[in-house]
Amino acid sequence: MAIYNIKLYNDMGHLIITPDYTQLPIHIYNFVRLKAKMYLDTATDKEGHGCLFFFLKPCVKDKWSYQCGSDIVNIEYQFTEFNPAYMKKTEKTHL
Repeated sequence: MAIYNIKLYNDMGHLIITPDYTQLPIHIYNFVRLKAKMYLDTATDKEGHGCLFFFLKPCVKDKWSYQCGSDIVNIEYQFTEFNPAYMKKTEKTHL
């Protein structure tokens, strides 16, 4: 059994997972990507500058603990909230 502490955040429009895929077993990395697809939405900026934002879906908390096989996976999502003043949701999640 292993314990994995993972953080997800947005950096310049890229979804960052730390530790990255080179430091995680593939089944853990794929598990984290699946959770990101379930819990994250994306938006672009309203001005059309090409910015991409990731944010949690409504009512999703920012820290989760899971059992993945015999391993424990702790995931912390570090994203800003959706702000309709300068963001518009995208149809595609970009994940």
